[in-house]
Amino acid sequence: MLSGLEQELLINSPTFRTQVANAFTAVAVRRWKLAKFTAMSVDGLIQAGTATISDLVARSYAQTEMAFLEQSLAKQKIYLGQHNQQPYDGPGAINIAEESTTRLINQLFSCGAWTWSVAEWLGNQSGAIAEITTALDTMLADMVAVPSQQANEIQQAAATLQSTINNK
Repeated sequence: MLSGLEQELLINSPTFRTQVANAFTAVAVRRWKLAKFTAMSVDGLIQAGTATISDLVARSYAQTEMAFLEQSLAKQKIYLGQHNQQPYDGPGAINIAEESTTRLINQLFSCGAWTWSVAEWLGNQSGAIAEITTALDTMLADMVAVPSQQANEIQQAAATLQSTINNK
């Protein structure tokens, strides 16, 4: 666990902030593409009449992830989809990209995804960039994952419904 001083040093480091912002962009765009593919694949299954309850749940979570990522990337002026409402950028406005990077870094710290000390980060910059990317990907995956208890309940309900359909 990082000390308060180490967290403050990293949050205020322009280099660390740039590394986090760049890694987030790469991870978010990749995850958005995967979510878009999932949603479109399930749409195809729906059109074919072969979608299962699990497919519909996967589609719903994919759409949620896409919307979240579109909104998050829009704050950095990267526009991917229909949920792109450009943030106010006029006089007196806060720097939304800077604010979103600060929040992202705080999330990395609070969820335990980043564990490197400042000395470790300074001593291994290429490893740090890879670690930041992995930590962001893990954090985002955890944020949009179907909770395990609900996933089990959904699977059981889907099996029951499928059995009922098959017996008719």
